[in-house]
Amino acid sequence: MSAYDVLAALSDPTHLDGPGLNLQAYAEESSSTFLPNGRLVIALMGDIDSDEGSITQGELRIVDLEKSGETKVVRSVGQLGTIFALGSDPLLALYDHPRLINLVTGKEVYKW
Repeated sequence: MSAYDVLAALSDPTHLDGPGLNLQAYAEESSSTFLPNGRLVIALMGDIDSDEGSITQGELRIVDLEKSGETKVVRSVGQLGTIFALGSDPLLALYDHPRLINLVTGKEVYKW
């Protein structure tokens, strides 16, 4: 997954030719959403370099785009699929069935 500074790209289009904010977020499956405070949450699942991809591990990366991509990694409860921010916490994950995920612990707090 890549992210770019829009203002930098508008002043210098070659910015889009590079790594952008260099998030180093590579996975077989990924989804992302913005929190109200401007941080980017990325859900990653599976190893992009492996044919067998890990199906039991997943992680959330919470990236502070204003602090040069400062990242917090949170181990999550398996596959999350498409994610949506519901305020600052929790996160709505829609893989298989709707679930609420705590952004601090990565644990499921509610499912239906």
